[in-house]
Amino acid sequence: HFLVLGILFLYLFLLASIGAYIILAMMSILLIFNVVDRSKKYMLVIIFVMGVVLFLNNPRVATFYHQMKSYSTIIERGGASSEKSRLLSWNASTLLIKDAPLFGYGSGDANDVLFKKYEELGYIHNLKHRYNAHNQYLQSYLQTGFIGFAILMSIFIVLAIRLKRSRNEFSVFLILFVSLLFESMLVRFNGIVFFSIITPLLLKRRSILSSRIIRN
Repeated sequence: HFLVLGILFLYLFLLASIGAYIILAMMSILLIFNVVDRSKKYMLVIIFVMGVVLFLNNPRVATFYHQMKSYSTIIERGGASSEKSRLLSWNASTLLIKDAPLFGYGSGDANDVLFKKYEELGYIHNLKHRYNAHNQYLQSYLQTGFIGFAILMSIFIVLAIRLKRSRNEFSVFLILFVSLLFESMLVRFNGIVFFSIITPLLLKRRSILSSRIIRN
């Protein structure tokens, strides 16, 4: 077990995905509270602390924090990290939302408007690669305004209410919710992956995990 954990922590250290770390931390907390055996709970707490230390000491994470403080002063970026690109995309998207908070820019024009904003702000790397908002909440707001954003958020409110009794299903909800902070998932494959997970959760009448067939 320790060997497997060591390999996994090493992999996470090399991967250094901010979103993956946040999701892992949330999942770990849920699992720790779900364990009744004190000795196992203590072991999970130790593993969680190790993960946090590993996360905070990762050079890429430290770089990300530094970039968050100085992203507006760096204009032209060559071989930029994906985290820095997201920060610039989020900044440009937020500025555009302030200009059209009610109706947005339309599903067909939002990205074009975003590209023009990249050019205006001097975000050359983002413009060259034609990055979207890299955040589904911002992307939905840009495309459909407040109404579309409110509908998207209402889906997660309904899910949170329905899944709160099952820690395992609630963890699925958390993974989806956090993932949308770092990726415009509805843009990827026209949202097929997103809807294939969300729709069964919204339509279910009883716990998915209560089905023996699915559990097996």
